[in-house]
Amino acid sequence: QYLACAQLCKFVLAQQQYMKSVFVKSICREVRTPLDNINTFTKQITDDSLSSEKRAQYSDIITDNCKELTSSLDNMLETAYKESSSQ
Repeated sequence: QYLACAQLCKFVLAQQQYMKSVFVKSICREVRTPLDNINTFTKQITDDSLSSEKRAQYSDIITDNCKELTSSLDNMLETAYKESSSQ
């Protein structure tokens, strides 16, 4: 009886660790890409030789990536909340 319970606990722990790993990898991908874009275009937008059209285009890219990042974080937090409240 005790051995079966210990094996079940070990299995559940392994599953939780796996899910945590998947969640962290997802966060890294979903957060890192927009942040990289925001960083890149923020640096470029400060270039004095940049045309006003390019500056406006880069500003739009930054805004779009901010919205994407916010949406991704909202979705991840909602998923984490649902998972934690179902346990």
